[in-house]
Amino acid sequence: MSAAPGPGQFDDPRLAEALRDGDVIALTEVYDTYAPFLYDYCHGLLRDRIEAAGALRNTMI
Repeated sequence: MSAAPGPGQFDDPRLAEALRDGDVIALTEVYDTYAPFLYDYCHGLLRDRIEAAGALRNTMI
């Protein structure tokens, strides 16, 4: 399981607004922030690294 993020790493309202505005960098920030946790969740459900990676990719798309 990935380590929990430290203080100040979550800036959800700003990221949501930036995504709405079409900011490509915001998508990178969202991925960097949430992908490890989403991957762990997908892997826990699917018990397969490749399937989990595919599920994460589909989620982010």
